[in-house]
Amino acid sequence: MRVCVYLFMCAHPLKQMAGKNHTLVADFVLVGFMDHPELQVPLFFLFLVIYIITLVGNLGMILLIRSDSQLHTPMYFFLSHLSFVDICYSSVITPKMLVNFLAKNKVISFIGCAMQFCFFAGLGGTERNHTTVTEFILFGFTTRPEMEVVLFVLFLAIYITTLMGNIGIITLICVDSCLHTPMYYFLSNLSFLDISYSSTIAPKMLVNFLAQSKTISFTGCAMQMYLFAAFADAECLLLAAMAYDRYVAICNPLLYMAMMSRRVCVSLIAGAYISGSVSSLVHTCFTFTLSFCGSNVIDHFFCDIPPLLALSCSDTHINEILLFALCGFIQTSTFVIILISYAYVLAAILRIHSAEGRCKAFNTCTSHLTAVTLFYGTLLFMYLRPSSKKISAVFYTLVVPMLNPLIYSLRNKEVKDALRRVMKNIPS
Repeated sequence: MRVCVYLFMCAHPLKQMAGKNHTLVADFVLVGFMDHPELQVPLFFLFLVIYIITLVGNLGMILLIRSDSQLHTPMYFFLSHLSFVDICYSSVITPKMLVNFLAKNKVISFIGCAMQFCFFAGLGGTERNHTTVTEFILFGFTTRPEMEVVLFVLFLAIYITTLMGNIGIITLICVDSCLHTPMYYFLSNLSFLDISYSSTIAPKMLVNFLAQSKTISFTGCAMQMYLFAAFADAECLLLAAMAYDRYVAICNPLLYMAMMSRRVCVSLIAGAYISGSVSSLVHTCFTFTLSFCGSNVIDHFFCDIPPLLALSCSDTHINEILLFALCGFIQTSTFVIILISYAYVLAAILRIHSAEGRCKAFNTCTSHLTAVTLFYGTLLFMYLRPSSKKISAVFYTLVVPMLNPLIYSLRNKEVKDALRRVMKNIPS
């Protein structure tokens, strides 16, 4: 028995015949372009020319890449294999199609049809996997050159201020023994995280403001996303640890040094870094195992997870669940810990009888409360106004790290006193 396939090759239309007839099929008839018999010969010559050009062009590309040492790079290695796959899967289809243009019986055997379908589907899938992007383009904020120069100067000033302020805080805490307490140990790590994750974003962004080609390599994008997510998650956890520190200091002052021992502080810091790194590793691995076979333009100024998921041509359902689960858990749980800690702190402050005592206790928390409000307020604004994601991202990647040293130095008497002591010890 013969069955007509209304294509010039064996493909998915075969599926439509399943279950209609259980009689054994010996071969298939490829209908092809039989609707226009007068076009059979012209089509034969047309597709023969196309096939010859395909063979000559792709073979030439392979030979050129193999023979020229300057083309022995990963990009051209992939290109040579792309040419090989193009030759293979066009050769699976074209010879039989050309024969059928001139043959009276346009048949293909059952086994031949299965083999053709198998090779075409396999090679077609292989080509899809090899046409992934090798770099991304960061769209940034604007394409107007005059605005890019202004933004470069602005963000360079912000970044330099961030570095100087946070390095200054770390140095001050290290050199002044009066600041060798759990609170300032956490603050020095907060400054380190601010330096780290702003440095993950700012240098590349500044280069792109002045560069004609605003690209970032595939590996560079993965590294940027991993480091930024790791440091940002660690900062959320560190802010929660700092809130717990204030709770212990005000609610249990007599047990403070025992409850916030060096071992406990190191454990909290290590837990923040490890948890942030693991969470980021999960996101990075799941994101960069997706296929990116379409546009490579990221509508952002750095490699963030949501813009990358929007570019993928794979199913991102699992990635979105992970993003919601992990980021949601870290941000929500740390925010809840901060709220609970400060609820107890507020209750303890209200129980203090003297106004001076209440003021002194509250002043030890104001810097941290301000930093928390800025950080989580920016995140909340980003969730409530997704259209303003770039503005929100600028705040929590660049502006907040710049403001934290100012918040902790201008509103903190101990830091200001330590700074005066250090300045006095500097020889004039």
